[in-house]
Amino acid sequence: MYKKTIIGSREFHSKKTAKKHFQDMLGRYKAGQQIDNADDHDDLVALVDCLDQVLIEGGEEPKGSQPIHHFEKRINQPYGTAGFWLVREDGSATDFSYILAVDGPRRLKTRIQCFYDACRNIVKTDIDAFRESKRDEQGMFICDITHKRLFDREAHVDHEIPTFGKIVVEFRHSKGWSHKIPEGIVTDATDAQPITAFSDLAVAEEFREYHKQKAKLRIISAKTNLQMAHKAKMA
Repeated sequence: MYKKTIIGSREFHSKKTAKKHFQDMLGRYKAGQQIDNADDHDDLVALVDCLDQVLIEGGEEPKGSQPIHHFEKRINQPYGTAGFWLVREDGSATDFSYILAVDGPRRLKTRIQCFYDACRNIVKTDIDAFRESKRDEQGMFICDITHKRLFDREAHVDHEIPTFGKIVVEFRHSKGWSHKIPEGIVTDATDAQPITAFSDLAVAEEFREYHKQKAKLRIISAKTNLQMAHKAKMA
């Protein structure tokens, strides 16, 4: 049986229906558009109140700690995904997750998860450079598994053994961080920061070099990549 979810004056049958409500709301607006419907605005104010309870419980700075002027739909970079942003009376702005707000504390990332994200982000330029180096004169790629030619949208960069996750874990072990990431290594959640980054730049560069030494990259098709991921889950 589903448990009811209450956000402000609205009562939803489940978290799923609550998420659908805000997903549909986001879809009604264009990128860069202000949320100008009064009911939508009130629902988002209530949503931020829920989110702030989650953030405070997790020891993070609440989003709505200052008066809110309005909400907007914006495109979050570098992922290119649409999301809600709140703009405060003082002009400052920040993104926020309606999914996190609805789901509650269980969706808060641990510091180890944030460290993984920071590692992924710091090597992105290296992975992108590898991908470009494999493009032929016609702008296409060759799958290292099927040997078929791939269009741009079909080509994925994949880590052979060791996997990226294994590289991150081994790096943590080498630093003595098997069970806990020290404070000050990765950034805490802040305004307008949809991605986690290293705050300790020396560690960031150290991991980047470690990744260069350990990673064995290859080009594979998106379809092959998904099939391999599915098989790994079933194993």
